[in-house]
Amino acid sequence: RSQPQSSAGAVAAALSAVPSSSSSSSSQPSILSGGQVVQARFGGKSAFYGATVVKDNGDGTFELKYDDGDTEKAVASDCIAVQARAGQLSCGDRVEAPFGGKGKLFGGKIVKDNGDGSYEVLFDDGDSDKAVKLFSATSAKCDAALNAKRGVAFESGQKVEANFKGK
Repeated sequence: RSQPQSSAGAVAAALSAVPSSSSSSSSQPSILSGGQVVQARFGGKSAFYGATVVKDNGDGTFELKYDDGDTEKAVASDCIAVQARAGQLSCGDRVEAPFGGKGKLFGGKIVKDNGDGSYEVLFDDGDSDKAVKLFSATSAKCDAALNAKRGVAFESGQKVEANFKGK
């Protein structure tokens, strides 16, 4: 697997989720189209990886080809993150963003919209990056979609028992 682009909890605060094509009317086109660059949770893992949309399956899922060459035939729209467009975020918006194009995310705020879909971010530790590409991330919805696919149905606030660190 190549370097993940962002973690499961990463969100650019002002970004909205990718609408599922199954929930849109047939006259409304999907927000994702063939050739579009996205990030997605390969195999339902917690990290997002760079990918390109191959096609819209018409059922709320998309075929993706990942940057490392792997493919998935049916990725739920809730597990796909789209890049922020120019003007979508504003100066002062709080974000979690990768520093220097690496996968780990750090808190910061937008100080400039570069007009090309990238943003200048001043990080909380004082570092800055002049051309950060921010992606939406819909981890909670993705987890719910993956659990439903696996036949697991948890509700928010439901008490569960779990193993901590595999113990």
